[in-house]
Amino acid sequence: MTWIEKNLQFGGVCQSCGSKIERHSKGWHEPSLKKVRCLKCGPGDDSRSAAVLPDLVGTRDPVGGTAALRGARETRDRDFIKGATGEYLIDVGLRKNLCREAKLITDRAIPGTKSKVDHIVVAPSGVWIIDTHLWRGKIEYKTKSLTSLDYRLYVGGTDRTSKVEDIYSLVIPVTQVIADRSIPVHAAMVFVDGDWSNAQTLRLARDKPHQHLGVWLTWPRALYKMINESGTLDPQSIDRVHTKLNGGLKPR
Repeated sequence: MTWIEKNLQFGGVCQSCGSKIERHSKGWHEPSLKKVRCLKCGPGDDSRSAAVLPDLVGTRDPVGGTAALRGARETRDRDFIKGATGEYLIDVGLRKNLCREAKLITDRAIPGTKSKVDHIVVAPSGVWIIDTHLWRGKIEYKTKSLTSLDYRLYVGGTDRTSKVEDIYSLVIPVTQVIADRSIPVHAAMVFVDGDWSNAQTLRLARDKPHQHLGVWLTWPRALYKMINESGTLDPQSIDRVHTKLNGGLKPR
């Protein structure tokens, strides 16, 4: 794919963050896909791979993507490489955009399960369990008919709702490690490079993603904004909860 920076005659909706691009504004265009991206998100890049993560394996204090990169090198499975890249990019975004009080934990095993969590953030707004994906295709949260109340998550036409349910199942084990029911625990599935062009314009403008079974289905900018909202945790509480989670969840 070749992304071209140019004045976009017809404007459009950014493939990455979903923001509206005005007509004749500068942006990035990919002719073969007929997609556009805003200047802030920059061009899409399918060349991203494990090459951007050369020194993660074996680090004592892992960053996002460590376990997935190890899996890629052990199995030579490119799905692991995509997973590692997505986790690393969100790790970078979180460290850059979170409020000063927030603390980040990455790549941890969940006690009593075979699951892992990509990122955990402890902030004034609470504890955030974050699962990252570098899936391609349009992201849609919809029902099969106007009369149905069964909303489903589709990415590129594939039903991914079960993945959302998997994330919410991690809330209880993490809450047990915290051992304090007064601490709010949130769950989010963030799409690193998804196509939100089918989402409602007003929802995108307000950075208000959908929520399914208690899990936010979100783009990175909206995730950072939600985490940085004010909340009930003061700096001492954040330190206490972070210490419990850092000690109770082993690195993968």
